[in-house]
Amino acid sequence: MPAVEIRQALEPEQFSTFFKFCFERHPIDKCLSHFAMLLNSPGHQAEGNPKTWEDYLERGVFPNNSPIYTDEGGNLLVDRIYKYEELAQSIKDVCAEIGVSGAELTVFEKAGFRHRVPEFATVMRNAAQKDRIMKAFESTLRFVDYVAAAK
Repeated sequence: MPAVEIRQALEPEQFSTFFKFCFERHPIDKCLSHFAMLLNSPGHQAEGNPKTWEDYLERGVFPNNSPIYTDEGGNLLVDRIYKYEELAQSIKDVCAEIGVSGAELTVFEKAGFRHRVPEFATVMRNAAQKDRIMKAFESTLRFVDYVAAAK
C-alpha cells in the first residue's frame, strides 16, 4: 500500500510516530526478476508480455516502486529503506526497532522463476542495457546507494 494512502488514512501525528520502512533491490536485479516472473510465473503470464530480455527493455515497463514510498513531490515518506540483499538482517533490525523478538525470514515465495533469464553479470557488461535501467530508476537511486557497477 502506498505510504501516501496510509498517511491519508491516519491522523498526521499517528503517521509521524510510526516506524515506516520498505525494501529496495538493485534496479538491474529487480528488472531481471520482474522479467523472469512475467516469463515464467503461471500467475503472471499474459498475452503481450515480453518474450525476450531485449523485448522487455524495449517495452520499458520497469518495476520502479519509489512512488510507493514517496509523496507526489518525490519526498521520502519512510524512515528507512533497506536493501533487499540484506533482507534477513533487516528483518531483525526492524523487529529490534519496534520491540518484537524472534522474527526470522524462513519463506522465499517467488524463488525459482529466474531460469531462462540473463544473469546479472551479463547485463552489467552491456552498457546500453545497464544505462537504460539505471536511468529509469533515478527516483530510487536518490535514496538508495546502488551503483551500476555493483550488485
